Amino acid sequence: MMKYFSSVIVLLSLLSCNKKYEGNWTSDYFKETIETPKSIVINKDSILFNYWAFNHYHKYPLKIQRDELWFNGWRVKAEILDDTLSLNNINYYIKHENDSILKRWFGNPIVNIKLSENLVGLYNKKIFSNENLRIYYLFYGKRIDNNEFNLQLNDRYADINDIPEFLSIGHEKRHQNFPISILFIDEYTKLNDVEKLFREHQKVNSLKIELINNINLSYLDSLGFYYEYESLSKKLPPIFENDNYSPNKSSEQISPPPPYLSPPLFEDDSSNISYFILKDNSFFHNKIRIDDSEFSLQVEKAIIDSNIIISLFDLKSNYKSFLKMNGIINGVYNKKRNDLALKKFNKNFSELDNEQGSEIIIEIMMKHIWSYSLPHYQHLTNKDNYFFGLKVKPIDSLLPD
Repeated sequence: MMKYFSSVIVLLSLLSCNKKYEGNWTSDYFKETIETPKSIVINKDSILFNYWAFNHYHKYPLKIQRDELWFNGWRVKAEILDDTLSLNNINYYIKHENDSILKRWFGNPIVNIKLSENLVGLYNKKIFSNENLRIYYLFYGKRIDNNEFNLQLNDRYADINDIPEFLSIGHEKRHQNFPISILFIDEYTKLNDVEKLFREHQKVNSLKIELINNINLSYLDSLGFYYEYESLSKKLPPIFENDNYSPNKSSEQISPPPPYLSPPLFEDDSSNISYFILKDNSFFHNKIRIDDSEFSLQVEKAIIDSNIIISLFDLKSNYKSFLKMNGIINGVYNKKRNDLALKKFNKNFSELDNEQGSEIIIEIMMKHIWSYSLPHYQHLTNKDNYFFGLKVKPIDSLLPD
């Protein structure tokens, strides 16, 4: 009887120990970075992590063993000091109901963003660091209050034309670092709005962007929890001289700031041109609608023939289709470069040194003009059908009948 009673006491003690971890916990502002989860919810059989800027969850089945949390193949040491939960002595979370600091530093999400997670495989996994890069985070999704699409800069709603001022902050002090914008855009955003986002970046010559496709939660004993991103790395072309195109038809056509002056990118290139069109969320080549597989094959043929690739989009299609189009093109280029690297050096392209990598890049140059809408293309080619120094086809000859 005494043995049975002792077993019950031990069991109740374990259950009580497990229960103390349950509840809603929010990241300690003074000890966390923006690359760690904003909040976690622990139940007796599950654990849920939320991204720091908007609602994006990672949920796992959970087993609590004494002072360890077991989930997703990870075993994380957990300890509670007063109202603070410590995970592996690296990540710190404060109990929601017990600390007024949460009201001061943490607001609720103001936009919802649905990422195009099904496009996994076309993108590189990255961890962004503030150490060597000047990084700006921009969020474009549906407002929590009225479900309308809106831009979020820092923790506030903003107009798209606020982007140049936002990107100029700190520019003089850290001029030596090239800025990079990390763009989180809802997959259902119309390309009319995406074009405006790009155009505002071009106005201040902030051309390097990362288009986020997915967010992954990762863990290392030495780092604790952190986020990796699946992203498409791109560089916007500079504004053409005298290019006064405005993606906002309701606004006055005002010439942008002086462009980054350089000769047309393909001025001396006599290569043939392959055109790919995104219209009504479908892909077209030579005026014929094609599926994803045929799209990849036609892009590969263009690369083998060393053609210049021009991909254009209408403004009614959504961002998910735009990501897919550019992801497929980038993916084929990367595959061809990797195949050549294996053939020449018996290594993957990512494993080559700078000299070897440059040799592959020169042999398979990414000759892709990618960020132009059909209206912008038409605006630039109306006079003489020249585009990036190339003699190109008029827009009517590219669109399906």
